[in-house]
Amino acid sequence: MFAYRDSLFRQQPERFWITNITLKLYKKPKLKLGYTGLKQKLETMGCHAPRPVDVANAVSELRLQKLPEPKVLANAGSFFKNPIIKNAQLERLLVDYPQLPHWPQEAGFSKVSAAWMIQDCGWKGHRVGDVGVSPAHALILINFGCASGAQLWQLANDIQQTVKLKFNLQLIPEPRIIQAE
Repeated sequence: MFAYRDSLFRQQPERFWITNITLKLYKKPKLKLGYTGLKQKLETMGCHAPRPVDVANAVSELRLQKLPEPKVLANAGSFFKNPIIKNAQLERLLVDYPQLPHWPQEAGFSKVSAAWMIQDCGWKGHRVGDVGVSPAHALILINFGCASGAQLWQLANDIQQTVKLKFNLQLIPEPRIIQAE
């Protein structure tokens, strides 16, 4: 029912409503330190036995280095999800792109880096009028001025098409897209 950045509520927003929630929390935290650069950041903060608050602060600092402050530069945040593909497909991709970052998932699947593929297609730092891709991180789409949602969506579609042609993978947007009728 729930997965990282996904759920039935996200997949079928018109069908389900959340009216109540019960959380089961561990008394002893189970910290996940796999976020890129997190272990190194905690070390620079002097956290050798990190607490949840230390991890939260470190992740926030790392994200601020990549994500522009929306009040200063309007952006759509991390726009595309990292695709999860079958290991057989990953093996074929690694023949041509051995440096493609990937992470093992549940049996028979791996997650691949959308940012790396977007960057490899030449989009990182690319700008068309008032929309573009952040020069700091290829997943971040930016409105540099007075771009419309349609212009941002066109850029996203162009990126998707390029990645599809080169890697035969369809990038899925992270935000829920609502188009006007």
